[in-house]
Amino acid sequence: MAESQIQEPDNSNWHEEDDVVVTDQSVGLPETRSYNLYNITPPSLREREDLHLWIDKIERILQGHNLHHLVNKNIPWPMRQSTNGQKWRTLSKRVRSWLSNSLDNKLMQEINSRGNPTDFADEPMEEINKHMKVETHGALKAAMSSFRTISRKQFSTSQEAAIPPYFAFQTMLLELMEVPELRSFIVVKDNEVYAVENPVQHVTIIDFYRYSSAIQDYIKFTNADSPGLVSSAVNNNGSNNNICHI
Repeated sequence: MAESQIQEPDNSNWHEEDDVVVTDQSVGLPETRSYNLYNITPPSLREREDLHLWIDKIERILQGHNLHHLVNKNIPWPMRQSTNGQKWRTLSKRVRSWLSNSLDNKLMQEINSRGNPTDFADEPMEEINKHMKVETHGALKAAMSSFRTISRKQFSTSQEAAIPPYFAFQTMLLELMEVPELRSFIVVKDNEVYAVENPVQHVTIIDFYRYSSAIQDYIKFTNADSPGLVSSAVNNNGSNNNICHI
């Protein structure tokens, strides 16, 4: 009796044969031998186009070794008892190390300072994408200098002139950043806000007071207020001669 033959689809789409159902990141991984993943020139990642080009390069390099699923946060991790679990763990950590060498050191410091886990390959990739949201904290902060010169008469109504807590928060940080004794601490607090998506909407007055209290506690603890200038900056951070508060 002749064995039944598997009927291939009657088309010329050979890509279908390569399609694999990826249930988790361990599917289709190669062996845990050494791989030559050449470092690429770190982009500035200050423009969205930089991010797209960098991610495209990363994915193409990894795809050549069947490692590209490791940086896809939409694909779940394998279960810890999975047959390929340890293989995934080893390769993901290797790719994560390679990614950190392909990024700007300053950006990696910003990502690490947020306190979110970045042990496996897809975690720093997710943080980088957060960093480059359409409305990023960095872009907003860069616009603060010009925004602070706006006067009340440039708004047609009082409602339009309403200033969100995020503006007061950034005004305070920009001023305190000029105090040498506080710079490193303020940078840490500033980096924390980088992790906030759409900060203009999500940073509340409660957050503002929480950060203000933390800064004042730090000033008292380090005795940074000996000249009496820092408290003045904190207590008067909401004042601006060009804006009428109504």
